Amino acid sequence: MQQILDDQIVKTQTMKGSPYAKIFEVKIKDWEEWLLYTLNFSEYWVKVQSVWLYLEPIFSSPDIKKHLPIEATDFGNVDTEWKSIMAKVVEDTKVINFTKDRSFLETLKECQNTLDRVQRGLNDYL
Repeated sequence: MQQILDDQIVKTQTMKGSPYAKIFEVKIKDWEEWLLYTLNFSEYWVKVQSVWLYLEPIFSSPDIKKHLPIEATDFGNVDTEWKSIMAKVVEDTKVINFTKDRSFLETLKECQNTLDRVQRGLNDYL
């Protein structure tokens, strides 16, 4: 997906520079904005997924939940959001369709910030 996005961004920027593209200027701009949004979305997706995969088995432990209740609650909130996003993606796996909901990126950014705090709390505990 990353490679296709990068290729499409380069092609779109090349089109923008063409003198024949003036009549398509709005469509090209909209397409470029969507490509850049999708690239940003996919980068946050990978970040959140990697940290979530690391923390999920740790916060499945009742002992960790007992010693780190705030972090466990925060992780639980992220877990719910993450699973909600993944459920919506599974409903329609076409990137162009599920990225129409622009709130996903903001949710992923919030999840990333929360997971960073959870990971810092876990590291301080350990």
